[in-house]
Amino acid sequence: MTSKVQLMQLLEPLTGLDCGLVSLNYGGSVMVHLGQLIPYDDPRLAGITHGYWQISAHSASWRILRETTVITGEYDDEPVVAAALALFAKESCVGVDFLGESSDIRLRFSNQLSIEFFEVSGSETAWAVLSPDFTASVGPGRSWTSGELPQPLWTDADERESLHTRACHSDGKPSCRSTPQPGRAVNAPTSSSFAADLTFGTTEFVAIN
Repeated sequence: MTSKVQLMQLLEPLTGLDCGLVSLNYGGSVMVHLGQLIPYDDPRLAGITHGYWQISAHSASWRILRETTVITGEYDDEPVVAAALALFAKESCVGVDFLGESSDIRLRFSNQLSIEFFEVSGSETAWAVLSPDFTASVGPGRSWTSGELPQPLWTDADERESLHTRACHSDGKPSCRSTPQPGRAVNAPTSSSFAADLTFGTTEFVAIN
């Protein structure tokens, strides 16, 4: 089994999950929240939710298409982007495609919309995934790092613990670039901090064949 196949298999559970929201985050990046939306445990994040799965652009450029037509991207004005992001709510993910030999990826949805992440850095993580069971940072090039969580992200409703909250508030102070406001999406960690903050257990460096 090639490492690229391994990564594709890790992402197979995304197919069939509903999109809870797509958020516009720090620096103009986007984060796709799939599956059940779950509240953060920290009272300072009251009213803010995150997806069971999260896929975020880090250094990658991104764009949104309807079939083959680009309708918006990272350089458009925020109102235009926000209107496009709202189209994904409650739509199901129907597939994940790797594009070419780089870390480029396409997430396809049931309403003929798709989000594409394109690698634009030779040294930084292009995009990352946070699931209930593992984390993965993909890129640059044909490489990715992964780490299994030491236990499930949450075991029952009373003991759920957000991995993002643990990483951002481990010392009692938020480490994200800015404090989220009600109705705004939580800012994603920067690519340089993601692997160090969110990857637990043994990290594996894998070249995608």
